[in-house]
Amino acid sequence: MRNIIRFTALTLAISLPASADVTLTGASSVKGGLLSGEGAATTYIKGTKMRTDQVVRGDMMSTIFDVAGQKMITVNHKKKEAEVFEMASFQKVMTGIDETAVGVKFAPNGESKTIAGEKCDGYTMTITIPFKQEGMPEGLSMLMTGPVFISKTSPAKDEYAAFYAKAIENGFFFTAPAQAKAQPSMAKGFATLYREIARAGVAYETTVQIKFEGGGMMGSMMNKMAGMSMTTTFNTVSSDTIADAQFEVPAGYKVKQGK
Repeated sequence: MRNIIRFTALTLAISLPASADVTLTGASSVKGGLLSGEGAATTYIKGTKMRTDQVVRGDMMSTIFDVAGQKMITVNHKKKEAEVFEMASFQKVMTGIDETAVGVKFAPNGESKTIAGEKCDGYTMTITIPFKQEGMPEGLSMLMTGPVFISKTSPAKDEYAAFYAKAIENGFFFTAPAQAKAQPSMAKGFATLYREIARAGVAYETTVQIKFEGGGMMGSMMNKMAGMSMTTTFNTVSSDTIADAQFEVPAGYKVKQGK
């Protein structure tokens, strides 16, 4: 359950990329499920590095992407722990996975709104993920759908496009590592989605509704436990210089190698 929340929060928090320094700050909210509440979201980009901070019910989790160093680092600030994942091991898992194994649709919906002073065009995303996991019945799938509002004129658009192009070229994915290893087709599908978003512009607001389909009684139980809606809105964009330390594990934290 917490892995689903963390994975979804991660997908919402990631909305920017690289070459100059860029910081996006905003708010997030979760409705439904077991972890409803308000929080904050921040994305930092510096060169080929990106860090996302997501606060859920007062607890902050950070994810650091180091494309050049081929590492992903997850940081639990409450526990003062960090896990370092070598991307080479995940690339082996992803090899041979057809990105069409996950149904991904992304298209304009004709809507628009102004966010942080930017005109943002509306798109609708739909992701259908076969939920294959030990103990789960056949035919259970997770459906994630909702609107994404994208600015084509954001001052961060060049950094956004550059980062995702380089990250995807180097085999990076944007789901929680545990989810990626358990369901590599999911990670492949989200890489496809982010590629499409980056081509369109910068996502200033994303809403994802999660529900489960099929699976009989288990599907109904999963909807009660994990069915939810999550929204992240970025309302401030800054080009201030970002310290290199933002992309490092804080001093004193316990570091272990992720598997």
